[in-house]
Amino acid sequence: MKVAPPVSTQRHRITVKIALFAVLLSFFASPGRVFAQIQGVDEWAEALVLGLTPHWAGQRVPHPVVVSRPAESGAYTSSTFESIRVHGLADSSEADLRDVLAIVEQSAIALRAEGWGVPAEDGGLGGSTEFDLYLADLGDQGYQINSDGTLLWPHLDSDSGFAIVERSLAGRDLVACVTAAYAESVMLGLDPAEAPAWRRATAAYLTYQLTGSFGCHEEEVLAGVARAYESAIPDVVRVAEGRDAAPAGYFIGLLDAQQRNGDGSFIRDMWQLTRQRTWEGSDLRGSPDLWMAIETTLGFNEHKLPEIIEQLSVARYLAGTTGAPTLGDRALPHVEPIWIGNVQFADLPEHFPVANPPIETYGQGFALVHTPNVPANTRLRVWMHGEFRVEWDLIVVPLDRNKHEITRIAAPPRRTPRSYLEVLLPANTDRVLIAVTNMSHRLPDADIPDENARSFELIVDR
Repeated sequence: MKVAPPVSTQRHRITVKIALFAVLLSFFASPGRVFAQIQGVDEWAEALVLGLTPHWAGQRVPHPVVVSRPAESGAYTSSTFESIRVHGLADSSEADLRDVLAIVEQSAIALRAEGWGVPAEDGGLGGSTEFDLYLADLGDQGYQINSDGTLLWPHLDSDSGFAIVERSLAGRDLVACVTAAYAESVMLGLDPAEAPAWRRATAAYLTYQLTGSFGCHEEEVLAGVARAYESAIPDVVRVAEGRDAAPAGYFIGLLDAQQRNGDGSFIRDMWQLTRQRTWEGSDLRGSPDLWMAIETTLGFNEHKLPEIIEQLSVARYLAGTTGAPTLGDRALPHVEPIWIGNVQFADLPEHFPVANPPIETYGQGFALVHTPNVPANTRLRVWMHGEFRVEWDLIVVPLDRNKHEITRIAAPPRRTPRSYLEVLLPANTDRVLIAVTNMSHRLPDADIPDENARSFELIVDR
């Protein structure tokens, strides 16, 4: 049998309930006052919300620098079929503007057909939503690509921008520089977090595919290609110091030729893999970048990046000749590298001087031993001694008179900075290519300074 509680107890419970209800009512009626009375509750609430929000813990890179557009001159012409507008100076003729517009139109049609897309829309900053290219006085610079800032409406990170091209250019240089400017603007819209060196290098390679000229001012670009000791893609410090990244487009061409026979699809797909969305924070997500995308993609095909770089070291010398390993390599212009050494077989032994300038990441030092009329099975010995803290790759390749590879022997990359190779020269060997590659000790990143430049020395004997 249940016994009812005393009346005084019931009244006490009712009083407690009424008091609790009054407290809750005052809480919801004036939460600011209640929170203010509890010291630290605001900070606690912010920390709780922040802890429940996903955060990017990887690398971050700054946004591209936003640059103001040139002052409007009133002289411009727009495309009938493409979203493009060309702005001139006050004294620009209608014919000149039309000539430039035709070049941009051709570039837009060709790149869109190859799956690259178009530059991001600028929201009318140039007087319309069209892509804007300005003619101005830039001197020897050729062209500039500038950012308007990050767009808020796309799902993935994207910057709109505009191009400025030197107004005095004419003929082949005009076509190449305008094409490169448009192509680099497409890269800016694809991934503003990617290093500027990758954008300019990719634009140089695409310009070669579209026009036959390797980037803006081809002669200067190919002179840079000859400096094979420079890094495959220059880092931000070297670019800030004035190094042009356009010659690095040659490395992109070699890689694209090896993977897809030079149709441009490999580097296009790599750019698509780098695209991302920065959902919080001020700076952009810095990974995955192109080096990561390339390494991962090669890994799916059971290839290691150092193995590919080793193959490209030979392709770099043979590119543009009938002895090149692929059709894509043969389509590239042939560029003789700056040699570490060049010697006749009869003059051996030879102790070549220490490599100077030093070899940067994925750069090569080349030596050539001329062996005409040397009997088959003659022995050739090569010693390499490099500096510490990077991995070195040594490869020896006998070639015939037409620069066709007969065979090759390699000492794979390793931390020990010494390698020795001995080869018995096959019949019909006309010359022997010796390539030494700095494989660094980590995956490169063009967004951070690369301090892995090192030197080496070679000894060649019979």
